[in-house]
Amino acid sequence: MSEIKYRNAETKDEEAVLQLLRDHFYPDEPLNKSKGSHDKADEDFAIGTIKHGLCTIAEVFDASHPDGYIVGCRLSYPSAREDVEAEEPKTSPPTTDFEKIVAFLGMLEAKSNVFQRFNVEKIAQGHMLSVHKDFRGKGIAKQLYVENIELARKLGYPIYVCDCTSLFSAKLCEKLGMELTATMQFDEFADANGNAYYQPPPPHDFARSFALRL
Repeated sequence: MSEIKYRNAETKDEEAVLQLLRDHFYPDEPLNKSKGSHDKADEDFAIGTIKHGLCTIAEVFDASHPDGYIVGCRLSYPSAREDVEAEEPKTSPPTTDFEKIVAFLGMLEAKSNVFQRFNVEKIAQGHMLSVHKDFRGKGIAKQLYVENIELARKLGYPIYVCDCTSLFSAKLCEKLGMELTATMQFDEFADANGNAYYQPPPPHDFARSFALRL
């Protein structure tokens, strides 16, 4: 008999969350799958979100893991309007895997323009959602969203944002009643010769950004 519990992620969870991402997020996430790689900067940023107290994990408790075993995570972090608007625009093309992903998501977020759209100064920015392959299809992903959204609400964030490169995550956002704020074709993000950086496999058709008033 097993039980799944949800709680706020803590810094002591960083190693286990990182292993979960390596095994069950990076191999399946459309942008990373398209390139077949990711770098340490990507991992460092992901794990660095935990210290902000805005991440949620799912743990399974059973006879083999009486102290709990992390099988899912929703990583989010605070984003402030003044910080985003103060960022200097990049003048050179991205070179590393992480720089490319940041640039891609930056284009999507510029389209959604949530700070002006909702006239807010801060948002809870969703970053990654991962569920262990052996525990998919049990509603864990949806509940991670629900728990994480409630955490953001309790912490006083007026808007919860989710950028989706995966069609599956986008469908979850729709089910949760989030507002679609932007869409972006993968081939919109290309090098100087017009070659797309990312060509994810079906069914991932394009990227979407969603927002939810809290």
